[in-house]
Amino acid sequence: MSSYNFSLPLAILVGPYAEAIYINEELICASSHFFRAACEEPVRNSCRRTITLHDTDLTLFDIFISWLTTGNISTSSELRGITKSAHGETEEEEEEEEEEAILIEQHYALWDQLCGCYNLGDELLSPGFKNAVMDLLVKISGHLVMHLKTFPCRTTYELETIYKTTFPGSGLRRLVVDLAIGCLGIESLEDIDRENQYLDEFCRELLSRTGDSLRDYREGGRSDDCYLKYPWEFQTSSYPCLVKEA
Repeated sequence: MSSYNFSLPLAILVGPYAEAIYINEELICASSHFFRAACEEPVRNSCRRTITLHDTDLTLFDIFISWLTTGNISTSSELRGITKSAHGETEEEEEEEEEEAILIEQHYALWDQLCGCYNLGDELLSPGFKNAVMDLLVKISGHLVMHLKTFPCRTTYELETIYKTTFPGSGLRRLVVDLAIGCLGIESLEDIDRENQYLDEFCRELLSRTGDSLRDYREGGRSDDCYLKYPWEFQTSSYPCLVKEA
């Protein structure tokens, strides 16, 4: 017999102020191995099951809930928006530069927020959510690199943070490495401190991934003109998180 409590929704207290979010147990357990494990113990029908996530960011969790209930991460009102266009109606060069600077900042803000969402997916053991986040990360990084000519990690601190908060072999790490392969001429990748544990790990993965890509290219019998694809040009995603039945 199912241990889920159908009489009352699950209460989740999120963040330092314990903001309450109510959700159907079966729905959230189907997409999160963390919640499935937390809800294994049966409760009496007269009791509401409560789970506390004191260290979880409420905004990021709201994005997760929006994806959970709609199946689309982009529907969340908490997701950072892109409201400016780099091609405005004004012909004033100074104003256009200012507008593009705003556009870049908005893309960076969304990238940072999505990285936080990916880490939340790790914590909640929700591969489906991580895959949805990754799809949007690839799209945003494509715009940053191809249109705005900038690498998503502007500082080595941001790069270090990604490596501190993810596991070896994670999809987010692989995405950053693949982006770096195509952006080796961008200023933010120069003079990386190899004495830093996490930055050294990034550099080793970067070189290893580059070598693997070149080997695969040669074994494919292609022409001498080597072209390493960007993440958004792959026929299939290289960053999926395997979705298993919860």
